[in-house]
Amino acid sequence: MKFIVHAGVHKSGTGTIQAFFAENAAALKERGVYYPVGFFRKFKWQHSELSFAIRRGDLSPVRDFFKHCARERDEGKIHTVVVSGEELSLLDVDGVRTLRAEMLASDPGAEVKIILYFRNLYDVSISLIQHRARRNRWIFRSFRDEKVIAHSNPSRQIADFEDVFGEENVTVGIFDTAILDPGLERHFMQLAGIEWFDDLEQTDTRNVSGDLISTAFLNMLSCEYGLSRKVWRVSARAMPQPYVFPILRNELIEGLRGAVSSIDVSHPKLQHARSVLTEVTQPSGDHRPELGEFLDSFEAMLGEVRIAFDVPSKRAHGVPDEHQPGVHGG
Repeated sequence: MKFIVHAGVHKSGTGTIQAFFAENAAALKERGVYYPVGFFRKFKWQHSELSFAIRRGDLSPVRDFFKHCARERDEGKIHTVVVSGEELSLLDVDGVRTLRAEMLASDPGAEVKIILYFRNLYDVSISLIQHRARRNRWIFRSFRDEKVIAHSNPSRQIADFEDVFGEENVTVGIFDTAILDPGLERHFMQLAGIEWFDDLEQTDTRNVSGDLISTAFLNMLSCEYGLSRKVWRVSARAMPQPYVFPILRNELIEGLRGAVSSIDVSHPKLQHARSVLTEVTQPSGDHRPELGEFLDSFEAMLGEVRIAFDVPSKRAHGVPDEHQPGVHGG
């Protein structure tokens, strides 16, 4: 049996890849490629629980998972298992050894291929900060954010997997180029050595970061009023298309320069993409709305939030729609 282990890393398109495999699980299994869906209750579409279990020293879920994969193989249905969990990238080298040992205990002759994706360090840092906002924590406080970001260590992550699985069995992908050509899902399939079939469906991109203005506004509501889970759940239905506000973005990037410059990207497998990973990217204007369109969509998002939290609207007090002030008029 062959294991393809997509070990992350965080904020590098993992949700998109996991959604693709989950939504195409039946079609892939017909061709001998198995992506376990629903094995873990908390993470139905992915397998980060393997990492959590190893780190807390409880190996029973890990053993049960790989025994399950072996049973699928024994039934003659599959020859390849795809495992995906961004938390796997956070295992230390001893944790990686444990992962390998449990994998091979279920199939001593198994072939294992590790795939890691990395992304422009500024973009992934901004995405991490926006993720922090969703957890009811203040954003744009560089002394906290820099500490989180500086913990990133792509070179060590690659080296730890190479030490355990061998250099030849660890492949590195670059998110920023993969999403352009041929697309993240197709790129992953190429790295994994899995044939692409015409009946496979590419999924919508998952967990796309909102624009910084919307994020700051929702973060304020979350932190001031304790609305974190509900406000982000509501906004996900109506988040405006990202619009680039250069002053805010540039200020954030300036605050990140020290943390980003400390991240180790010296590993040979990152050499060809060092500039892609470390240079400040300028978002393309081709894919952003005009300011008026953005403000319209932002106003719609505010309406969703107002309804969800039962904030009375002007209409409730008998004011005609055309007299309701919106984002445009303040």
